[in-house]
Amino acid sequence: MTKSFSFKLYSLRGVIGTFVLWGLLQSLVRLLSGTVLSGDDAKENIFTQSWDWGYLPDNPPLYEWLLHASQIIFGPTLFSFLFLKYALLTLSGVFVFLTARRVLRDEKWAALSSFGLVLLYQIGWNYFQALSHSALAFTLITALLYAGTRLVEYQRLVDYLWFGLALGLGLLSKYNSAGLAVSLLAAGLILPQTRKVFLNWRILVSFALAGLLLAPHLFWVADHWQAASAMVSDSLGLAKDSHAERALNGVGSGLVAILSFFLPFLLVATLLFRKGLGRRWRPKGDERLELVKWLGLAGLFGGALMLFGAVVLGVPEISERYAIPFLFPLWFWLMARMRSVASQKTEKAYFAALGGFALFVLLFRMGTGIIAEPFCKKCMDFVPYDAVIEAAREKIDGPVTLFVMEENTAGNIRRAFPDAQTVWLNLSPIYYPVIEARPCLMIWSEQMAGGPMPPIIRDETNSDNTISVTGKWKHLYKDEWRETEWFITTLDESARTYRQFCAPR
Repeated sequence: MTKSFSFKLYSLRGVIGTFVLWGLLQSLVRLLSGTVLSGDDAKENIFTQSWDWGYLPDNPPLYEWLLHASQIIFGPTLFSFLFLKYALLTLSGVFVFLTARRVLRDEKWAALSSFGLVLLYQIGWNYFQALSHSALAFTLITALLYAGTRLVEYQRLVDYLWFGLALGLGLLSKYNSAGLAVSLLAAGLILPQTRKVFLNWRILVSFALAGLLLAPHLFWVADHWQAASAMVSDSLGLAKDSHAERALNGVGSGLVAILSFFLPFLLVATLLFRKGLGRRWRPKGDERLELVKWLGLAGLFGGALMLFGAVVLGVPEISERYAIPFLFPLWFWLMARMRSVASQKTEKAYFAALGGFALFVLLFRMGTGIIAEPFCKKCMDFVPYDAVIEAAREKIDGPVTLFVMEENTAGNIRRAFPDAQTVWLNLSPIYYPVIEARPCLMIWSEQMAGGPMPPIIRDETNSDNTISVTGKWKHLYKDEWRETEWFITTLDESARTYRQFCAPR
């Protein structure tokens, strides 16, 4: 029975089932804290009101398009995000399994390569819980690696087309996916075993297909270039300090990111498979050695490229979550080395470590979902939006535009009023939604915004058209924990704020 269970678990069907179960468990744990949207999810909930070739310039639009499709089924609610994110995680696990099976020629280790993602902090804990575009980007990174290994092995026209499709979709998910493409190409040209694959004229077909997929969004970026370049420069911190200081800080943070990206996996792998990681590699003989070398070299080249970019561009901080496209090819090289020294005992120990860490993640997130503080600091999943939602509902009679001052409130207001038109203040410099002629309510909270109202609209709030609403935060064992105050202002059509943010356009 044990052998039969292992056979089923260490298979494509077993990988799919395991990741679906993991997604369901993670979703249930998230729902313990309620259905409030927070972080990236709240902001993304504003974009899905419309379909466009771009939204904000720091990320391409593919995630918003997929989320829009998910919301056709689930509406602008938390369920649409959970469904999309854990569907992407399952696809990531499948692509890792398929790639590892092609590289290692070992079904069991292909599954262990897939399950091992839980030991990468950014994948097992962060990407599919808190982030959006990065989650999609990881899925398409794994898809590009799978397409690349198919391309190296078969070199058919259809494989070049799949490689181009994965490349184009990857660039539509996150711009730094280009780092993986450059690393794979550079490593492929360096190694004699793969050079002919990337010098073949059909690689131009791959690039052409990727370019066609990306072109409409690039035209959108060109139309918004001034605002886009300013926002990207600000988000990268390029206006701070001198270029030399930023470059030095960037290299330092990049080196830390290279190490921390593989934690806590490296601790477990070093403990169980240190002979395979610490000495000259002796393959078992059935791996595809050209694929192992290609992916290993691509990962090393990616790390160097990331540090080189920090020096040239003067990026002062490189987070490990941005390092994934550059470093993830090393995952399969590490798996090959571990497998070469693995025994039945160490394989069981490794699987137990995976299960133990997965259980730890679930239990800790349960603490966050049930108890909140001290398991979280801002605890945005617990914000009592129901108070301001009910107050707004009493003021809404028919179609309305809701002008909201900050992203978390804006996303949750739209969750409650899917038929209303929700406008968020910080979208105005780059994203111009079409607004119809409707009454307009302005909803704002200086506590949520983390600062005072902008002077340009402060005067609009000092009138009889403004009411205040206070929501009390709930805690498992604290009677008086926190409270948040919102204000709702009915804007007159002659008001400057109405004309700037709510007038038809």
